[in-house]
Amino acid sequence: MRSLLLAALLPAPFFWSGCGDSVSCQSACQRAFRSNECNIRVPGQTQDRLVRDCIRECEGALRQTGDIGNYDPNDRNSIDRSEPFSLQNEKQAALWIDCVLESSCPRLNDGFCPGGGIN
Repeated sequence: MRSLLLAALLPAPFFWSGCGDSVSCQSACQRAFRSNECNIRVPGQTQDRLVRDCIRECEGALRQTGDIGNYDPNDRNSIDRSEPFSLQNEKQAALWIDCVLESSCPRLNDGFCPGGGIN
């Protein structure tokens, strides 16, 4: 009985970590785009749509492995600004989440923390 209980609990941390990642994406995206938060606007897009697209991009990036490359969310010149930037992998997404959650709203509006719809 004890081994059965242990076997049932072993996979739990994997589910919890995935849920935590999703919550982090949701928190960062809501902080960036909700009207009661930083309220970043994109012409022609509703705030609900921006949050939804942001979460989709962030969660998708978390499912991909890869390198950070030149991406530095705290350096406005680390990416090519002539095209919208999308998060590509879990390392970029983790840096982006931290940047959004730790930055002031004016800083986000100034173009720091690109990705997730912030460009």
